[in-house]
Amino acid sequence: MFKTLLIITFLNPIFIQETHAETLPVSKVSNDLNDLIKKSKEDTSRPGGAEYEEIATTSIGERLSVVMRKCTGKKTPKTTFNNVFVIDKYGKVTESVYTEKNEISKCVHKALAEISFPKPPFGPFHLDIEMNITE
Repeated sequence: MFKTLLIITFLNPIFIQETHAETLPVSKVSNDLNDLIKKSKEDTSRPGGAEYEEIATTSIGERLSVVMRKCTGKKTPKTTFNNVFVIDKYGKVTESVYTEKNEISKCVHKALAEISFPKPPFGPFHLDIEMNITE
């Protein structure tokens, strides 16, 4: 099984298309995040899932680099957080849930709330992106 872990280095330019995504109320985020991470692991283990996870993660590389520079400013504190995207069969994000850990995770989530991905092999596809920010 392949687990997506992005170590942010502010490189890797790739184009991303934007669309609309919904977020859950704060009171539901913690429980739903754990459920969605579990679904992500299940989706990744299905035929075509691991390959799609890599393609989808790569597709947001440039956008994520720009977002991280904006959200961290001149200082880059070490932190780790998750953002799970629920992607429909057309590549549209229908739900986005994240670890409400700090201002950086909130900023990243908000900035990535309106993106789309390439079409997955099946829908919905749950994409868990764990972001590990190092100096």
